[in-house]
Amino acid sequence: MSFSERFDHLFFGEGSLVRLAVFRIVVLLAALYAVWVFRIGVFQHATAGEAAALVDRHWSPIFVFDVARIGPPSLTTVRVVFGVLLGAIAAGLLGLFTRVACATTAVLATWWIAVHYSFGKPHHDCIALTFALWALPFGPIGARLSLENLVRRGGRPTAAPFAKFPIRIAQLSAVLGYFFAGASKLAIGGIEWLNGYSLQAAMLHFHAPWTAFFTSDPRLCQLMSIQIVFVQATFLLAFVPRLRWFYVPMAVFFHLMSWMTMDTGPYLTLWFVVLAAFVPWDRVPGFLGAGGAAWSTFKRVAALALASWFLWIFLMQAPAGSEFFLLGLGMVLFARGIWERRKASPVPAATS
Repeated sequence: MSFSERFDHLFFGEGSLVRLAVFRIVVLLAALYAVWVFRIGVFQHATAGEAAALVDRHWSPIFVFDVARIGPPSLTTVRVVFGVLLGAIAAGLLGLFTRVACATTAVLATWWIAVHYSFGKPHHDCIALTFALWALPFGPIGARLSLENLVRRGGRPTAAPFAKFPIRIAQLSAVLGYFFAGASKLAIGGIEWLNGYSLQAAMLHFHAPWTAFFTSDPRLCQLMSIQIVFVQATFLLAFVPRLRWFYVPMAVFFHLMSWMTMDTGPYLTLWFVVLAAFVPWDRVPGFLGAGGAAWSTFKRVAALALASWFLWIFLMQAPAGSEFFLLGLGMVLFARGIWERRKASPVPAATS
């Protein structure tokens, strides 16, 4: 197989529609989280728009806004975008006009995040999310786990061309982000960045729950520094299916440690995108059920605990009433699953 054929198969070949549907839902939940968390800063600065001097002092447009000469938004604009954006995310989660909803979410969520960064300090927590959102409309994202598929009675397709494309774009953006983060530490700080004192000095500026413990001994900071740079600089290996079971948990562990030692925040948008992109969700039921009874029970309990933990972090800062929306979404997906199972079950033969 030639390079071009391998490339086409990797990005544009047939992929699992169930995995793509779960990817869509998780990425849109991450977008909902980002939009809601950033709402306070965006609305506050837009409300202060009457005081032009205040806005001019705080407005520092990111590169794209600067090139396009996009200025600070008015309060009316922010209100309209916020309402349309929440509606588009809801429609995309439920799978209603899915491609249009996801395209609308990509445009407006990018604008919303860019406005937030232009009023403050830009971060890299939403880069992978932004690429994932823009890639979503290019795949058959409404083919499974969607209301539109239910209405169309489109059956239960398992695979389709371009189903891999949005997932591959999200994987590539995450891999490059981690790689350059690790490579830049070595290129700028050199091997001395791994001595532990550099990370210890950075941690001492914060008072997070685990800061005192890790800054008490430079050797702990050195061990953490080596782990950070190794995982980031070699994250390209996460493309190898067997190795991603090491790199993805280590990436989540890295952000957890940063949150608990340097108060960086949960970086939940990046966690969600990395997990959504690298975990083969269509194989999870089979994986949890494989093995003996004790082993499969352990895996199910561990998966439930991990999912509950992520959900708890999400609900801490997500919109009020999100628990009811997620409950409704879960009921819709559960009913859809039951309907598909019954449809696939063979009809018993009539007895004479």
